[in-house]
Amino acid sequence: MKKTWDILEHAFPDWEIHHTGGGIFVLRKDFKNKFGNDIMVAVSEDVALIMKNYEDSGKFLSHSQFLENETIYWQDAFELEVSILMRDKSEIIIADDANIFEAKVLEDIKSVYIKLEEIIWQ
Repeated sequence: MKKTWDILEHAFPDWEIHHTGGGIFVLRKDFKNKFGNDIMVAVSEDVALIMKNYEDSGKFLSHSQFLENETIYWQDAFELEVSILMRDKSEIIIADDANIFEAKVLEDIKSVYIKLEEIIWQ
């Protein structure tokens, strides 16, 4: 576990790294949406997602908002998480909800997703 953590810290210096247990790692970082707002993207080896704000489900939250209310977001994760990238066999699917980001941002997120996948499954 320590070895994987060290590899992730080196590979993703600008990301918050979180171990959720059971060997599952999550990377979290803000990206600008098409309107210039910070939106937290959480990437694991099998999905990239964003989270709705629990007070206003029409808005997505930033990394700092997540950290301010982390307990609430962990408790209600299944109702608030919105998948934007996922794997279907050998193909990476970009969900419709991902259209809040420019194409370049989505490519950046996708490259992190692939790199994390390679590290975890090596």
